[in-house]
Amino acid sequence: MALTRKTMRPNDYALRFGKRDKNGYRTLPRIVNRKPRTGDVHPLTRNQVWYYLLMVPPAYVYGLKAVELRPRKDAVGCPYGLYSPGEKRIWLYSCPSREWRFSEEIWPRHKGVLTSGAQIVTSENASNDVVVEWNDPIDIELLFVDVLLHELGHHYVNQYKSSRGKPATHSRNEAVADVHVKKLWQQIHANLDWIKRRRAERGGA
Repeated sequence: MALTRKTMRPNDYALRFGKRDKNGYRTLPRIVNRKPRTGDVHPLTRNQVWYYLLMVPPAYVYGLKAVELRPRKDAVGCPYGLYSPGEKRIWLYSCPSREWRFSEEIWPRHKGVLTSGAQIVTSENASNDVVVEWNDPIDIELLFVDVLLHELGHHYVNQYKSSRGKPATHSRNEAVADVHVKKLWQQIHANLDWIKRRRAERGGA
């Protein structure tokens, strides 16, 4: 029987056919750091993106060409990140480091996302904007890890759509990507536990 994506488990296929360097270690997608929009920051550094790509199962990064940290062109969170199936790239967009401002029209789409660490400081100003303040940059970092994992979920679905099918609607596609976020966090925590055990076995080295 031929070894194909239909006959092999995704991780086995990625490990067998994924690119490797001259020492035999699997290579990760390029991570491109572009200058953020003036006044913005990139919540995740290149090293942090590399770290999370290394921690997730190989099937989620197999075939991914690059992750780009890009300056946003529109209002914050429009979007936070994006997956391009044609280019097989993930784009993560910059954001202000502390104060985020949302118009009254787009605020309902973001209210459910900003569930941890964000504080609404006012929604009664002249422009009717909703102002959200972040007191700890780690909370923004964790939000963007979720964004990265969500886009990896989209990539995974796109990679294996021929054998596993693709969600028929946009809302279903988003829901499936969110399911993958939960799976990937579990894998990250499992890897962290493994690293801690190995360090303990080596006497904390």
